[in-house]
Amino acid sequence: MFTTTSCTPTIITRLCSQAELLRASLRDKMDGGDLPSAVEIAERCVGNDCIVALLAMVQCVERDVDNDFRPVSVASVDDGDDDVDKTSAHQQHQLMTLNKMADIALLTLSDLYDVGESHLKSRGWIPIYDQSPTVSGGIVYEHDETGEVSEEPDYEVLNWRMRLMLSIPILIQPGCDADGRVVWAASVVYYRHGYGEEEQFGLETPCSEQTALGSASSYCVSVIDVLKSDEDGQSARLRGTYRGCWRGLYAEAVGGEMDMTNTSSSIGQVLESWTETTLAGLSVTNNKRSASSSSENEKDSAARILVIGLGCGQLVSFLRNHVDNAELRVIESSRSMVDIATEYFHF
Repeated sequence: MFTTTSCTPTIITRLCSQAELLRASLRDKMDGGDLPSAVEIAERCVGNDCIVALLAMVQCVERDVDNDFRPVSVASVDDGDDDVDKTSAHQQHQLMTLNKMADIALLTLSDLYDVGESHLKSRGWIPIYDQSPTVSGGIVYEHDETGEVSEEPDYEVLNWRMRLMLSIPILIQPGCDADGRVVWAASVVYYRHGYGEEEQFGLETPCSEQTALGSASSYCVSVIDVLKSDEDGQSARLRGTYRGCWRGLYAEAVGGEMDMTNTSSSIGQVLESWTETTLAGLSVTNNKRSASSSSENEKDSAARILVIGLGCGQLVSFLRNHVDNAELRVIESSRSMVDIATEYFHF
């Protein structure tokens, strides 16, 4: 999990070094007028799930809602106790290190967006508004020939990596909820990159196109809270698990999502995705048919439900809560997915 406790000095140093190298590579190509190479480097890193890693770095520090969401700095405590002074000095140093990492990550994300914006400009799209009237952090563009205005220019022809880069202004724009807490369009709750602890975080640029777009990101697992709004303007914080590279705010979570806005409801009370709702409906219908045609053997009348893939556990919990007299079995090959469902979805 990416937290202040998991960010050891070794991990922080490695991440900052990788981010600085990425920035230097992008600046070198951009300053040299080699936009295609800059786009290739940027898209390769995005394909390695660097966006989630960088967002986790930005979000791992506490931010002051009354000071333009700048990282909070802790003043040294001096009460004459040497032990307290030493502890305070250590905490201050750790906080400064984390703040530095968050700043470097923010600059790296900005550089990635600059590459995407330059690519749009090469296609005739010029940013005209720094802020979208509909989406916090969004940017409005106008085509220099047709005069068309859009917040999502050429999205139908751009690949998902470029679209994700262009959404960075939305992703790095913090907000504040009714309780005064900092909120993000996509809050990284958990992030793991690679096989084991040594590769838990990584921004390395893959060495080949095949690695960049395939196997390197296939071992990434993340849990992300995404803010979504309905047609009535009501917002909800939906938590989902994502395996492989996260593809943005409209990416489909593995095994559905859980509404974290309504803290009074537990997992399995409601279903968020169309797929889960359909599967649950079929299970309930099949169970009613089994009950109506029940024989003397009660076991024969029970609905047998097999769920392949636990996901966040939402569907399994819903079926357990609402389908009576059913044999429910779940097959999940990954122990980490079971741990995630238990830890972050209260399964």
